Amino acid sequence: MKRALSVLTACVMLLCAAVPAFAANEEIPLITVGGYASSQLYDYSGDEPQQAWPFDPQAALKQTASDLPNFTISLLKFLCGSSESLGNAVADGGMKILEKMFCNEDGSSVYNVNHYPNDPALTNYKHLTDSGRLDLVREKNLSAAAAERIGGENVFSFQYDFRMGGYDIANELSDYVNAVLKYTGAKKVNIFGMSYGGFVVGAYLSLFADSAPINNAVLDVPALGGTSFAKRFFLGEVDFPVASLISLGENILGKETDLAPLFDGVKLPRVEALASAFLKRISVLPLHWGSLWDLLTPESYEQLKPVMLDGEASAELIRKSDVIHHEIMPNYRSSFLRCMERGANVSIICNYVDYTAFGGDRLADMLLDASQVSGAVCPSVGKRFPRGYSAVRTVCTDSKHDHVAPSMKIDASSAYLPENTWFVDGQYHGTYTQDPNTFALIERLLFADGRTDVYSFAEFPQFEVAQAPYYSVNAVFKGEQAGHTGDSDTLVITNLSPSRSVLITGVSMPGVKFSKPSGRLLKPGESAEIKVISAKPLDGRAELKVSYVKPAFGKSAAVRSFDFVK
Repeated sequence: MKRALSVLTACVMLLCAAVPAFAANEEIPLITVGGYASSQLYDYSGDEPQQAWPFDPQAALKQTASDLPNFTISLLKFLCGSSESLGNAVADGGMKILEKMFCNEDGSSVYNVNHYPNDPALTNYKHLTDSGRLDLVREKNLSAAAAERIGGENVFSFQYDFRMGGYDIANELSDYVNAVLKYTGAKKVNIFGMSYGGFVVGAYLSLFADSAPINNAVLDVPALGGTSFAKRFFLGEVDFPVASLISLGENILGKETDLAPLFDGVKLPRVEALASAFLKRISVLPLHWGSLWDLLTPESYEQLKPVMLDGEASAELIRKSDVIHHEIMPNYRSSFLRCMERGANVSIICNYVDYTAFGGDRLADMLLDASQVSGAVCPSVGKRFPRGYSAVRTVCTDSKHDHVAPSMKIDASSAYLPENTWFVDGQYHGTYTQDPNTFALIERLLFADGRTDVYSFAEFPQFEVAQAPYYSVNAVFKGEQAGHTGDSDTLVITNLSPSRSVLITGVSMPGVKFSKPSGRLLKPGESAEIKVISAKPLDGRAELKVSYVKPAFGKSAAVRSFDFVK
């Protein structure tokens, strides 16, 4: 009897001891892959690593002081109307500060510069926060939220040398994924990539479509098809529309001031000339960074490759970038579908705004073209599809699926993944942390159980408008998806600010008469319902305008417009 009790006790103890380990393995780890230039780089040439990127601001001051006579002369020339000299001087100084960042013609690093080690024991959120290395945490807000959900020991920050091409980084990511699985004992990972990080994840999913141990992959504004901005960077062909840059800055910083309209049409030709001279001069520094070549659209890549690269000396760089442009970019859909056939969810989020930054006429999120991010058909900036437009349906051929945005600026029927791509009108590049709705969508997609698509969540339709505090108000028809009137007779206006009240002064929409909305003061996060008194049948797209005042900002009047279809 005692022996039986001893055996039973031993079994119970073993089972109890096994529970914590089993429970830890139940969590699916999350790997975050940050955007371009987000990873620190170090020079490992000496006894102790020296940070090579980001550069020390003190180094800029020292460089300016060491070359003060030339810099002063260039500044005086700029003040007298000549921009080229100062642009060249700043570029020359920058290249001296960033000398360690040069690459050889084959794409390899000239110096022994590399990223922080990709050891899961050193790059999990718990270790990084406990050791005071928050600077190494990628996508900090998302990582913090994920740590609350699954534990910091299950959230990992992938480090990479952003100078290298996507082919090399994707292979390194594959090694890291396998290392995380071994470290945690998990069978799959969830993965999030933002901007260039999204491109890296896309390349990884393409190269390892038949073996990648992925549960959910979310790509936020990924540079999948490159961007037209990369070509303009190489050629120094940029402009600086003041309103666009102010708007972008306010969004990134989470400001609610909305100063951009005050600068509509303002141009700074001398500053643009200075920037152009600077870019043309400093483009020597990243000329052999594989990443920048990967960021060229396929067309631009073929145009610039024979002109700017030596076919023999740069043969290895070209070989790897050819893989990106010739094998990976044309086949995203088939690669992603292969991943999904093995049980993974692959989701893409694409943003677009009416402003352009740094030149060009492509509909973009200020940096990346919406068409290259998603594969969708888009008109140029400031244009819309004509009335009566029919979806091209080159990918999704189901006539019951409406993949045309209410804004008439996106036709997602041609996207890489029409059923798995979300679009946010008015959201700027890399600002998902400022938009509670987009942030919530990303969390839902990352930690979802089972298959997900644009029909999975009623609160997250395929086409949405930005809801960052910067925009002050949001408007939807009660019970309908964003951008759709349906048969609703009630308009709901919400104050998006978390801290400031908004005074609604008017609502207008062609063919629709609303009950008087003026004088409604909405507290932070508060909503008001406005009844539709009468409405003519909606023919195509209609624009709804909400006029409001933010008392905290000197009672300045503002208007936000929304696109609606039936």
